[in-house]
Amino acid sequence: MRYLKGIILMTFLLLPALITTGEIGNYFHSNSEIGLVGNTQNLQPGSYTSEPAPMGIADYGVGPNGDYSYHTTQFLGQVYINSLQAHNPVGSTIVTFQLNVVLNYKYNGVSYALWVQDVARFNTINNNIYFIDNIWNYSAPFGNVTSLQGNGQYGNSTGNGYPSQVFYYDRSYDQGSFVTLSLPASFDLLVNVTTNNLGQPVIYFWYNDGYGWVNYDTVTVTNVRGASNVYFEVNGSALTGSGNYYDAELDLAGPGGGSTTYIDQANVDLLLFYWNGHNFQEVINAYNYGSDTAETSSNLQVLYYYYLFSGLPTAYITTGPGTLGPLWNTSDITCLTVNTGLNQGYVQIYNDDYSYQYAQRYGNLYPFQGGSATFTLEPYVNYSVLVYNTNDQLVGEANVMALPGSVTTSVTQFNVIVPPTVDMSLGQTTNVPVQIQAYGYVTLQVSSPSQTRTYTLHVNGQTTFNIPVEATTSGSYQLEVNATLFPGFSVVKYVTINIAQPQVYSVTGSYSVNGQTPPSTPMITFTFPNGTKVTEPLNNLNIKVPSGTTYSASNITEGGYRWVAVNGQGEISGSTELSITYYEQVQISFQYQGPEVPTVSYYYLGNLRTAKLPTTLWVDYGTNYEFPQILSSNGGERVITYNYQGSATSPNTVTVTYYQQYYVDVSSTIPVYAMVNGRNETLSSGWYNQSSAIDIENIPYYVATGEREVIGHVTPSTSLTVNSPLNVTITPEVQYYVQVSSPIPVYAQIGYENSTLQSGWYNQGTLIQVENITYYPSPNERYVITSITPSTITVNQPETITISTVIQYRLILNSPIPTYALVNGRNETLSSGWYDAGTIINVENVTYYVNPTTRELVTGISPATLTMNGPATISVKTTKQYLIQINSQYPVTINGVQTNSEWVNAGSTVTLNANLPFYLTGSFTGTDVVGLGGSIMVDQPVQETLQTSISSVFLGIVIVAIAVAGAVLVILRRR
Repeated sequence: MRYLKGIILMTFLLLPALITTGEIGNYFHSNSEIGLVGNTQNLQPGSYTSEPAPMGIADYGVGPNGDYSYHTTQFLGQVYINSLQAHNPVGSTIVTFQLNVVLNYKYNGVSYALWVQDVARFNTINNNIYFIDNIWNYSAPFGNVTSLQGNGQYGNSTGNGYPSQVFYYDRSYDQGSFVTLSLPASFDLLVNVTTNNLGQPVIYFWYNDGYGWVNYDTVTVTNVRGASNVYFEVNGSALTGSGNYYDAELDLAGPGGGSTTYIDQANVDLLLFYWNGHNFQEVINAYNYGSDTAETSSNLQVLYYYYLFSGLPTAYITTGPGTLGPLWNTSDITCLTVNTGLNQGYVQIYNDDYSYQYAQRYGNLYPFQGGSATFTLEPYVNYSVLVYNTNDQLVGEANVMALPGSVTTSVTQFNVIVPPTVDMSLGQTTNVPVQIQAYGYVTLQVSSPSQTRTYTLHVNGQTTFNIPVEATTSGSYQLEVNATLFPGFSVVKYVTINIAQPQVYSVTGSYSVNGQTPPSTPMITFTFPNGTKVTEPLNNLNIKVPSGTTYSASNITEGGYRWVAVNGQGEISGSTELSITYYEQVQISFQYQGPEVPTVSYYYLGNLRTAKLPTTLWVDYGTNYEFPQILSSNGGERVITYNYQGSATSPNTVTVTYYQQYYVDVSSTIPVYAMVNGRNETLSSGWYNQSSAIDIENIPYYVATGEREVIGHVTPSTSLTVNSPLNVTITPEVQYYVQVSSPIPVYAQIGYENSTLQSGWYNQGTLIQVENITYYPSPNERYVITSITPSTITVNQPETITISTVIQYRLILNSPIPTYALVNGRNETLSSGWYDAGTIINVENVTYYVNPTTRELVTGISPATLTMNGPATISVKTTKQYLIQINSQYPVTINGVQTNSEWVNAGSTVTLNANLPFYLTGSFTGTDVVGLGGSIMVDQPVQETLQTSISSVFLGIVIVAIAVAGAVLVILRRR
């Protein structure tokens, strides 16, 4: 680190326009859009990786803990040149010092970015310096610059994708510009931003190179009105619309136009400050190179040094091959905040290795506003802090050891208060109180004629330190108290010590006890002014002692009991009769259980006291102690105990248990029962312990026979956990008993919902519509409802519903033909179906004629007669028959029986014949053709007609006879 660097010459001239909030720009910007956003792994930010690069100091919004962002209205760059020599490839010896920041503003919901540059051009040969500014549009890649109104003009460029109107610039011809500096020399660059009465961003460019602060350009953004978020921004997790960094830089670079410069020799310091709302503070994370500018430099090393006097970090530039990297971060420095107690004024901070007188001669005052100021400093240094008001009056001091990280201190006017005189007796020892008002470490040097003593103590606002003094010889002397807050800043006070010869007095004494007699006689110890001690029993005390002797009566402790002298100490200043009062006390450990810390009221040495629990106390024997019964009560919430009193008669442990309770308001017109923490009890309004489980039971309340009330609805729930005040509302339902008298299950529309109707309790107003539904206990048995009385009711009183039924059994009739029977004496067609129990059935044997020529003949009935006392089956068997009809004028036979018609079983074979005269023969034609005596298969009704003709046999006989007769006649004639 750079010790012995010398004192930085910093001038903070805060003009009214400077106390605002803002962001910053560049001299000639880099086209590079390479960047690191979201840098949380200690990766190096920026567009450059090696020289040549814009070397100097930069804040990228990247620290050891990752990205961060902030905004401000002002940036200040300070340059201290001891020596500097440089050249570039074209022979120029000019370098630039560029304060480059990014201005943000929002208009119509869109954020814009302008790159703002405050630049010093310095000729390293003749030390000539002048100042220029640039503004670039960083809102979009290759953005145009318009609507900027100031002292300057627009710069044009062609090629590289740029529009013709690239940037705004102005060159200062004010005092301090185009002058020659005498080295070593320093100068400052400052930019700040505010808004005018139209809400337009206004950018101010400043410099100070020893001729005072010069505002050489004021630029207004004229194409917006009512802009918001107008400030300079540093943001490590974002890029501008053009792809550049939201950073702040103070760079040593080439003369312009993207040029580079080679550093031949350098001894330069750079410091970069931002306005933190109270004062200018150096950036807390710094890198040794920038990124947004295209001008570069090489053959230089930028190193982290600090000023030994002020503790301010600096980017120290010397020559040699350099590397790009961090200078310091929040782990390397201290952020010291001074709470000043003033709205505005000045702070001076310096290393307390330097004296106060040296600081008064060479130190700087840093202005602040708003009650505090924060500084970025080298750690592990003791700093002296001085605060001045606006009238340059010193109003507060502190001494602070700066450790890495954040440190805060207050200030006060350093002061020491001592008593003017202290009177003592020879041989006496006493303490002289020294009251110190300070912040930090204070060194006390105490001098007397015989010795000098030194004490070091840390004071945080105010403390009292006791200095022991012993009276060894009579007379008077001056005690000097020299208090030093930091080198050269001391307060000296004097105390006159008067020491007199002691007198001798007679002392007698006795004692009394409130409580039981102690197990041994109390003793009393006298301490003479010279430190000698003597101890005597308190009963029958008689002793002579010198003036200034102190006495102390002994206390007696045995087990958990003790006897304490309430007035057992004092100093003898004359003849004295001591009457020492003892209180017997017992030791009690007071403990508690519950959600809040209670207190206990008890008696101590006859006085009522109060203590917080848990605690172990000595309590006067035989007295009462008491806890508050109710610790807190707020609406429906309280903390309570039920055992809150006791008496102190022996050593013990007393535990008071408090319960968090909530009020449960139960609103119900009927008695309500519940399981409260598993215990059945009547639920009523009252206090219940926290987490009590309440399960409300729906137990009916019987108003009268057949009438009751049950819980219909509970708000908020039937199951509750008491963790807050509750309002429990019970809404009862009136119910009436409906008696259902029925031998079978009954169904009904109950409140328009179909369900089984049973005897039971039904809500008042329930509509019951009984349904006539037959009940089937088995597939072949049923109960048929014959009457319902009443069939429809609205339940507004106890009711009885009577159901009458008849038992029926299923009859299965297996018969291929319609069957007739006498059913309970009544002739009717018998069919399968349901018949009342006890019905008598007599089946009739009735032939069924399908048509006139076909019939079914009943051949069997089983059973023919039955009584329906259960399910039954009747089987009827039949035989199909067909009618055979023969049309004949002659007698015919069917199966040998003379008849013209006959019913014959289907499938049987019959023989047809006829009794004809001998000369006739015949056959049957019709359904079938069959000769006389022939057979046919009967599978349908048969209709036959007997056809007859002359028998051929008979005709042959006749012919033969005629022939014979003719022959005879011929014969006869011949004869």
